[in-house]
Amino acid sequence: MNRSHSILFMVIFVFACSALASERNFVVGRRLQSGYFDIAKINGEGNYSISSVDSLDGVFFYVEHGWDGPCCATPQYLKFSIGKNLNSKQNDSVWVLTDFTNIDSLHSGLKKGEPLTLENFTKLEFDSTHVQYLVHANNQPVDIEINRNLPKDSAEYFENLDYIQSLSVIHFHDYFLYKKENSVAVLCGIEDDLCYYKIGCFYQNDGSFAFDSLPDPDVMVSTQGCLNGTGSPLPPINQNLNKLNILDAKSYKVNGVPATKASSNIVIQNKQPKLRLKGIY
Repeated sequence: MNRSHSILFMVIFVFACSALASERNFVVGRRLQSGYFDIAKINGEGNYSISSVDSLDGVFFYVEHGWDGPCCATPQYLKFSIGKNLNSKQNDSVWVLTDFTNIDSLHSGLKKGEPLTLENFTKLEFDSTHVQYLVHANNQPVDIEINRNLPKDSAEYFENLDYIQSLSVIHFHDYFLYKKENSVAVLCGIEDDLCYYKIGCFYQNDGSFAFDSLPDPDVMVSTQGCLNGTGSPLPPINQNLNKLNILDAKSYKVNGVPATKASSNIVIQNKQPKLRLKGIY
């Protein structure tokens, strides 16, 4: 085979691989305001989608949005949980990215075609005493501790301000990996936006963990004002949250002025100083 034929073969091979990859990978982005959601529901076109559900089968997402008091003069709250119907015969699993130490390397590795590893992820284990995990909330402690390697108090914040401002958005989203039986694998990123979550997901039909990158929900979902409710009205499932003490979670700047949710602030939460970055409530 001469040089020109070799080059032609390589070009055809690259395009063929790209075509196969596009058939395996597809992208879904949407807003989740309240209700229960299936992350991998097959739609009318035969593709997987994120859809609201009226009955739970296997792993599900639950979003709760409301007010700490009378609507709409009191602070809003927003919660994101992952749960599982233990009576389901569906064999699926879900992991949460809990260690952001090497997130830049993980992100660049995916872009280079390296498969995702579970080294920095924590698998959610469900049983009769814990069928639902609170993984994000702006008004109370959560069940899953996420190490973002960010300053934990005001002093550290100001000492590392240049470093924080240099970080890309991937350091501030939450990421979940879902595997449905022996079929699809899904990598999702979420971002809270006051009254709803933006969620963007990459799907692999063959079940492999080869994704294009860490998904950026802020790019994949357009910004929109608060909606009038989406998702199903199912009541929350009974769960054991380890008897968490829900203390006062209203946010104030260190000078006593109520903190806004449109900018970064050092706030006092649960009587401790806490960094609130823009878009992270």
